[in-house]
Amino acid sequence: MGCPALLLQSFIFISLTAKGVQYDVTYIVSRMCVVRQSTVLIPCKHTSPYVQVSTAEWLFGKSKQEVRVSQDPAFKGRVEFVQPDGGNCSLLLRDVRENDTGIFRFVLSSSSGRDWTNNQGIQLEVTGEWRVG
Repeated sequence: MGCPALLLQSFIFISLTAKGVQYDVTYIVSRMCVVRQSTVLIPCKHTSPYVQVSTAEWLFGKSKQEVRVSQDPAFKGRVEFVQPDGGNCSLLLRDVRENDTGIFRFVLSSSSGRDWTNNQGIQLEVTGEWRVG
């Protein structure tokens, strides 16, 4: 089944508490359907009051296997991570390809080795090219 070009569903919120400090990762959508060769902003907001956050990154996966978007050659030159300053953790993906269909998930890691994320992530579906008329 194909997906409408601008399908946006639901609001996902996760709140994690560790040692009395609250971390929030908010995905504004749970599923996005985009057209091949387009550019998409995968929206994300977070709250991380813990000053010892050592890494903030996006992971991409199909089934159980995940890769770091920033290190995967398939994404080289096509992604821009909106730095987590001010709580914006959105990911800009250019030249969307059919192989980009999968789940994108934002992860915060502390210097103590703990990770915070929303395991559901955002499901990206890639459909055919734009059509006029």
